[in-house]
Amino acid sequence: MKISNVKEYPAIWLQCAACTGCSVSVLNAVNPSIKNLLVDEVLPGRHINLRFHPTVMAGSGAPVVEVIEDT
Repeated sequence: MKISNVKEYPAIWLQCAACTGCSVSVLNAVNPSIKNLLVDEVLPGRHINLRFHPTVMAGSGAPVVEVIEDT
């Protein structure tokens, strides 16, 4: 079995407007789908790790702030 070395790029979603329009657009995208962006390799050997997204994440408060600071 071949083990691939995939480089992970941490990302923080900055929601700068008052609405969630950009989030809805990404979540409803078809090609690439949100699954392709978050689970699959975006480019061969490269993967996005979405560490913070205020609309879709379950956490709140101090633990979430720690995630942002650690990224």
